[in-house]
This record gives sequence, structure tokens and C-alpha cells, in this order.
Amino acid sequence: DITKAVVLNLNTKDLYLAEKGKGALLNGKKIHVSNLDISEKCFLEFNLSMKNPLESLQKITPLLRNFFRIRILGSSALSICLIAGGSMEAFINLRESNRLVDVAAGILVLKEAGGKIFSLDGNEIDQALSINIKFSFIACNAELESCLKKELTLKKK
Repeated sequence: DITKAVVLNLNTKDLYLAEKGKGALLNGKKIHVSNLDISEKCFLEFNLSMKNPLESLQKITPLLRNFFRIRILGSSALSICLIAGGSMEAFINLRESNRLVDVAAGILVLKEAGGKIFSLDGNEIDQALSINIKFSFIACNAELESCLKKELTLKKK
């Protein structure tokens, strides 16, 4: 069980910290996810599956028009932390190459900031801390959870 987390943005030097049950911090200040819902100017990041990029894009295309801005950052842990700090509302990662060891710190920061993360099946991420298990996920603020689960997890083949 992960109890403490640190994520550093090497570009900006922003430091995200979290301790289970004690909240999340950005540069020493308490952070919380935004409360924007799908009807507002939400920011989204997504990563497509490299095995089936067209299928991945088709899966999320109906959602794309609902978001104000879309970006691709490249660091899953940092992207999750951006949601925790309220700079972004959702991250749809369909790459199937994420390992819990790569994103565990970001997940704790997100949860402590009031965010949500779940598998493409709509279930809580409950993976062993291993370098061998790979998975896709959706991370978001609490306002978008039900919408994203409805739109993405039910359309799985």
C-alpha cells in the first residue's frame, strides 16, 4: 500500500506531495481537483493505444467535442498530478503500457486531492506494485467520473 508520494515536474520544478489520509500539496500549498463538469471548459489529455490507435481514437471521439482543450503531455504521473491541482480535468490513457510503479505516486496525489481513477472496466485501480503488470486507466475530477464511466467503459468491446 502506497502511503507517501512525491512527483516533481522537472520542467517547472513544481513539487507534488501526498500522504495517505493527509491530503495533497503543490509547492507546499494544499491542492484539490477542480469542480468543472462536462458542460464547462474542461481540459483533457489522452494517450492512444499504439496497438490499435484508430480504434482508441474512435472510442473517445464522441467525448472530444465536449472538452475545451486537449493536450498530450507525455508523463502519466505528472498528468495525473495536473488533475489533482485543478489544471486539467481528465486524462484518458488507453496505451495499455502503464505500470503501477510508474504512476503510483501520481495516483496517491490525485486521490488525496479528491480525484478519481479507474480502469477501462470502470473499476478501481487495484494492481500489485509490479513492473510486469500493464494497464490502461481514466483519471478525472469527481464531477466527470460518472460521465466518463458511462461514455467509455460501456463502449468497450
